[in-house]
Amino acid sequence: MKKLSLILLVTLGLSLPAIAENKLSGEDPIAFIKPNDVLTIENSSEVSIRKLLEITNTKSLLENSIAEVDGMLENSMKEVFSNQELSPEKQKMIHAAQKEMTALVKNELNWKTVEAMAIDIYAKTFSQEEINSMLAFYTSTEGQAIIKKMPVVMQLTMQNLQNMTSNLVKKLNDLQEEIMDKLDTIE
Repeated sequence: MKKLSLILLVTLGLSLPAIAENKLSGEDPIAFIKPNDVLTIENSSEVSIRKLLEITNTKSLLENSIAEVDGMLENSMKEVFSNQELSPEKQKMIHAAQKEMTALVKNELNWKTVEAMAIDIYAKTFSQEEINSMLAFYTSTEGQAIIKKMPVVMQLTMQNLQNMTSNLVKKLNDLQEEIMDKLDTIE
């Protein structure tokens, strides 16, 4: 969930300066709405938010993120058990647990659930005018370029965050051991 939030935050954050500079394509931002669509205040926002999620490839970003979870879990498991000699039976159990965790993530972070959450968040956060501006930007040449580059940005960001977190965990563990050693000397 934190990864999805980061994806949405970075995607929106990168778009705001261009919107502020009015680098919009001039196209009608709600041109995807068909003439026969019945629009109300409620569903016009939902329709436009769904379109925004579609053109920013949010579903694809989610699916790619979930695919990375399996690799991250595998690396985590290797790190946790790196100092141990594991029997083939234990290796099978660990592999099965990893697959079960990945399945749980896929089940909990399915597109239907995440899309509904994103629609709710966007509807509560952005005005229809702001959504229209984002739609206009993301359908522009600049917006499309950002959308295409965003997976690389996210991959590099996640790699850096993972390294930072790994180093932080090591430092916290060292600090905890130091504190425990000091506590043991006090009577």
